[in-house]
Amino acid sequence: MVAYTIIVAWNLALLVGAARWRGVTSYEGLGMALLALVVGTDYAGVCLSLAVTGGSAEARALVDLRIFPGLIHLLGLACFGLGLLVVSPNPPKVRRVLTAEEARMLRYAGGFLLCLGVGMKVIALGSEGITSLSDYFANVYTYNVEQRKLGDFWDWGTEIAMFGCTLLVVGHEGHRVRQMLYAALLATLAFLLTSSRAGIAGAILMLAVMLLAFNPRTARSWLRPRFLGTLLVLLVASSGVKSQLRYYPGASTSVHTDWPRLVGEALSTFGTRFGKTGVYSGYANLVDRQMGDHSLFMHGRVIAYTLTAWVPHVIYPDKPVHPFRDIGYLVRDNFSSRFDTVYAPTLVGYAFADFGIASVVSYLFFGGLVLGLIRRFAAGATAPILLVMAYLHLTLIEGASNLIHNGFLAFLASCLFTTVSAGAAATFVMVRRAFDAIAAAGPPRPAAADE
Repeated sequence: MVAYTIIVAWNLALLVGAARWRGVTSYEGLGMALLALVVGTDYAGVCLSLAVTGGSAEARALVDLRIFPGLIHLLGLACFGLGLLVVSPNPPKVRRVLTAEEARMLRYAGGFLLCLGVGMKVIALGSEGITSLSDYFANVYTYNVEQRKLGDFWDWGTEIAMFGCTLLVVGHEGHRVRQMLYAALLATLAFLLTSSRAGIAGAILMLAVMLLAFNPRTARSWLRPRFLGTLLVLLVASSGVKSQLRYYPGASTSVHTDWPRLVGEALSTFGTRFGKTGVYSGYANLVDRQMGDHSLFMHGRVIAYTLTAWVPHVIYPDKPVHPFRDIGYLVRDNFSSRFDTVYAPTLVGYAFADFGIASVVSYLFFGGLVLGLIRRFAAGATAPILLVMAYLHLTLIEGASNLIHNGFLAFLASCLFTTVSAGAAATFVMVRRAFDAIAAAGPPRPAAADE
């Protein structure tokens, strides 16, 4: 137990230190903070099991299982941090005090992305034959596990629209009613148009990061017990309802709304990510089983999918199946597996799955290197506000939160998507500003008549 505690302490020290060094408004800083929560809650859960069972053999087995994976995790974090250090040792904070013109630009971009995102989601649903919200809720389970013919990236439209809402919130600093209305729209989109069982958790995280980056005054004013308590109630209720819709096909007509059921469903949902049965447990199982049988390594399938994840099935009909689909035999305690489930091996597990320690060292060092370069050039102190917006787009849409799920598996797809989406928003902003300038100048004055 002492060795296990020391290993966890070093992991948490590196994770928390990295989050403080890089800042939680950065891709890598936010990812490290979320990983620290994963590791910390796993340790707390194991300790609780030891205390409750009086140190039973089963509880001690949980500790033994985590020793070697914990050391691999330390190695992976060190390589990741080294990659960041090489290219970005002193990163500027991703934080701005917006000028009136910058706030206006973010509002323009936010409105554009809100419309773009909703349009993308409509296309995604229509391509699968879903034409109404009731139809969506009735088939959300099936929809979630389908391989989209037009590409899964169309389904990212909801997150695009949510990001647009956050831009509208931060662009209206000082206008509390408008900020609250756009925040309510953000939560509504998260609840209605995502298939996530976490309800509005993604919306809360996205808004928190954006407020810390651009509206620290609003962030401080909203960090009050009453407001936070309301958010907690909404989070539990939305997660409880979405969990039932996700895993009980046809449940849209019989959702249980009693508080004990909602709390139970919400705890079950967050327990799949945090706690002793969360994703860190799955990571530990993966390392243990692959080290015990080297034939279970994926031998390049992970990096291959990383490079091709952005290609739609309509273009690449023989596109490989997601490498972490149906791998319950690697991550689940009871070895059970389902083809309709994509499992989450975490950042280090993503790298370990291909070639073991060799891919942990290489993939994570290179990943840190790339993130450091992007941070250096896209979010520096002198970077234009729309470039900083694009960086946060990359961070918050299929970005930093993936570090506790599938690592860098969707990173290239996210980069390409950010380039298109944020680039289109920037073009719209420039055109809109040009029209504003023309309107401000007024109609041309007639030339003076010759005397």
